[in-house]
Amino acid sequence: MMSLAIETEVYSIGTEPLEVLGFQSEKDLEEALFHLMQEAKQEGFTGSY
Repeated sequence: MMSLAIETEVYSIGTEPLEVLGFQSEKDLEEALFHLMQEAKQEGFTGSY
């Protein structure tokens, strides 16, 4: 028996429709991003790697 392993990585280029990302409206996306930014701010994220 022979098996084949396939690895896939998904990259976003920032042009995907909201629905593809799992959001119904821009407001839903903005709310999610707001919460992420608040969390990052609390953790001291500076935006540089």
